[in-house]
Amino acid sequence: MLGSTIVKKPQLKINLKGVMMRHGLVGPLSIYQGCLTMAKERRLLPAGELEQMAEDLKTCEAKIAKCNSGGLGGPPDLDACEDATNFCDHVAYNCLDKRGTSM
Repeated sequence: MLGSTIVKKPQLKINLKGVMMRHGLVGPLSIYQGCLTMAKERRLLPAGELEQMAEDLKTCEAKIAKCNSGGLGGPPDLDACEDATNFCDHVAYNCLDKRGTSM
């Protein structure tokens, strides 16, 4: 994740304690995969839930690809984008929310 990379490189001389991005300059799949990475590294979820999240993120990736099926610069498929957002948000955030873990 970008924030952890910045914090681990002291030669950059950036005074940060942490960074959180959602749907900014990075693609949505990177954000969702970052949730899985964070949950693993911080041991926020049991192994079974992490495995399920990893599996569900494969479906999330396919749904995002369908959203962007118009190609670079082409129009997105708005219905597919809404479906991808709903599914991927649920996969990445809801399991952490249920446990009271703040993103």
